[in-house]
Amino acid sequence: MYQHIWQIKQANKNKGGHWFDGGAVSFFRSRVHEVVYPVCDGAYFVTSEDDRRRGRKYSVRFADGLGNIETPCDCFYTFPTRSTAHTAAKNMAREHVSLEVMLNL
Repeated sequence: MYQHIWQIKQANKNKGGHWFDGGAVSFFRSRVHEVVYPVCDGAYFVTSEDDRRRGRKYSVRFADGLGNIETPCDCFYTFPTRSTAHTAAKNMAREHVSLEVMLNL
């Protein structure tokens, strides 16, 4: 599946998504990290957001094979450091089970 963040950005754009558009990124003061953690049906990646009051924190995101972006669990603005967010993303990728496997398709 995805090996690079540019592939996720392109897939999201191709489906008509605006997740990575400049306006959205600047509004949320987001930074998208380059490292991705591939799985069979997508990839996990890390972003950081700065809400101006509480400072910058980190989130784990999941891009599915269609270019949809989701935030798994309670992983939005959860991690205090870049390192903890990347560790969480790596662990999620290692433990990931695709929907097809869960449904025995």
